[in-house]
Amino acid sequence: MNALTATPVAAPVVTPDAPVMTLTERAVSQSKQVIAEQQLEGHWLTVRVVPAGCSGLGYDLNLIKDIKEGDLTWEQDGVKMCTDLMSREY
Repeated sequence: MNALTATPVAAPVVTPDAPVMTLTERAVSQSKQVIAEQQLEGHWLTVRVVPAGCSGLGYDLNLIKDIKEGDLTWEQDGVKMCTDLMSREY
């Protein structure tokens, strides 16, 4: 869904001028290291808010090959990242 028009989006929404979140220098380094060690070049670091037990919500971080339709995408220092519209609110 497009956040401005509330209509479905056929492709990822690229937001290079306004990243949803930014990583610390150390987090960028760690992400690159894990991607290299696990031979996951070209994968996306996805950060999502998900239902989690009694507290209600938790964070889900993964490296994925294919993003989902409507994902917000951006890149920081060579690390490709994405999230969904719901997670952007948190």
